[in-house]
Amino acid sequence: MSANGTANAIVWGIDSSAYSSGGQAVLRAFDAVSLGSELYDSNQNSARDNPGGAVQFTVPRIANGKVYAGTASLLSVYGLFTYQH
Repeated sequence: MSANGTANAIVWGIDSSAYSSGGQAVLRAFDAVSLGSELYDSNQNSARDNPGGAVQFTVPRIANGKVYAGTASLLSVYGLFTYQH
């Protein structure tokens, strides 16, 4: 779970249902107030955001404003985009 102080809480999870077929993990984010409201999933732009092969029992970690997702062969790091001019 992550939040901006006491506001904008987000529940993060890794969908590893494709583990048995050798498929990809999916990082998902949900509004903590309304868990039925998905805010993001890594399949929205899988060419850029694919975390890697699914593994069982992995949990995303949140630190320093970033989300870390460990998969079969990668450690993917997600955060806000920064644009340089």
